[in-house]
Amino acid sequence: MILITTQLHTFPEKEIVPYIPAFMQEEQGMSGADRGSAYHRVMELLDFEKVLEAKAQIQEQNQEWKQNQEQDQSQKEKHNEENNKEMNREENRSKKSEKSEADTYMILELERQIALMVEKELLQKPYIF
Repeated sequence: MILITTQLHTFPEKEIVPYIPAFMQEEQGMSGADRGSAYHRVMELLDFEKVLEAKAQIQEQNQEWKQNQEQDQSQKEKHNEENNKEMNREENRSKKSEKSEADTYMILELERQIALMVEKELLQKPYIF
C-alpha cells in the first residue's frame, strides 16, 4: 500500500490595493517644476497683440469711468449748491416775513399808543368855540 500525503501550504493573502492614477489621487500641491512648465506653456500660447489690445481697452474704460465719476461728483455738487441756495431763499423769506410781522405789530402798537395819547389830550382840553 502506498501512502500519499500531501501537505497544503497556505500562504497569507496579500492585501489588494487598487491602482489609482496620479490625476485621481489626493492633491499634493504643485511643484516648482510643474509651475514653471505651466508658465512656459502659457507664454507659448498667449497672443500678445490681443493682450496689448485688452490692456488698452481696460485703460480706456478706466479713463471713461474716472470722467463719469468726476461728472457725477460735479453734478452732485451743483445740485447741493442749488438746494442750499433754495434753502437760503426760504430762510430769508421766513426771516423777512417774521420781520414784516414784527414791524406790522410795532406799527400797530405805536398807532394805538398815539391814538390813546391824542384821545387823552383831546379829553383834557376844553372845547372852545
